[in-house]
Parts: sequence; structure tokens; C-alpha cells
Amino acid sequence: MEPTSPTTPVQTASTVRKANKYLKPNQLKRLEEETDRAVGRGKIKSRKLSDWKTFTQEKFNPGEKLYGIDPDRQIFQVESTQDQVEVKSGIIYKNATVNQAIDAETGDLLYVIVTAPIPGVTPNSPAK
Repeated sequence: MEPTSPTTPVQTASTVRKANKYLKPNQLKRLEEETDRAVGRGKIKSRKLSDWKTFTQEKFNPGEKLYGIDPDRQIFQVESTQDQVEVKSGIIYKNATVNQAIDAETGDLLYVIVTAPIPGVTPNSPAK
């Protein structure tokens, strides 16, 4: 696994998101439209309809929790690569992998995880 910089979580949703697994696909936003908009100029590696529980199990550190979103809330999970990403703190990540959780009902961005190689470190290089 390649070295990465610390993840930068961004929670943009301030309201409680209730379970919506009962909604049919025609009651949700369109996967391609929402994920294309979120990724912009980046290259999509994967995208799928999922739920908040699956996203947190796959992307969060053990024991890490984010309250306010029901585990059964439907989301679009998209992973992309970006040449450069600037986060709110002003840090610029080059050659970044970006994982986003987008609310499938509203299109709101719920969570972002950005990882990138650490400058000057080659993956799997021997320690000096």
C-alpha cells in the first residue's frame, strides 16, 4: 500500500439524515449525473449506489463514527483520482484519490476523504 497523507474529512451536511432504503430508484437522483458533477475534471475509478453503513465500514477507521446520518441512508459512493485537490484548510494534495459520499436522495455531499502520496516518498522503497 502506498504512503498517504492524513485523510481530510469534510462534513457538509448539518441536518439529521433519516433512513430512506424504502425509496425506489426513480425517487433518487441519477447516479451518473451526481457523481460526474462531484468529480469534475477527475477520473472516476468506481461509483455505486450504497448506504451510509457500508461507506463507513469501508472507509472509516475502526471505532470512528459520524453522527447525524442513519446507517440505512442511501448514498452514491464515488472514488476518483485528481491531479490536484485543495481542501478548506488550504492544503493542496497532488495525485490524490478522493472518496465521496453523496446523498442519493438530495444530491448533497455528505463526506469526503482525500489521500495522496507523501512528497519525496516512493512506495515500497527501502528506508534510508
